Amino acid sequence: MSHLFFVNDASLLCCKASLKNVGVIKEILSQYEVTSSQKVNFEKSVVFYSRNIPTETRIEVCRKLEIMKEA
Repeated sequence: MSHLFFVNDASLLCCKASLKNVGVIKEILSQYEVTSSQKVNFEKSVVFYSRNIPTETRIEVCRKLEIMKEA
């Protein structure tokens, strides 16, 4: 995990697209929910990838994050 930004109640997490980082992101979001008493709305969540990320990796990361939208 290299960046975490909050802007107008929106968050942007930047990291390498890997299954290891999926676990880190899920833990960050879980801790956010616990400490803020707010729930992350995955229906409004989107994943952005750089062009060089293979399709298989994109699918697996979205599946593990339980996010179906890719931008």
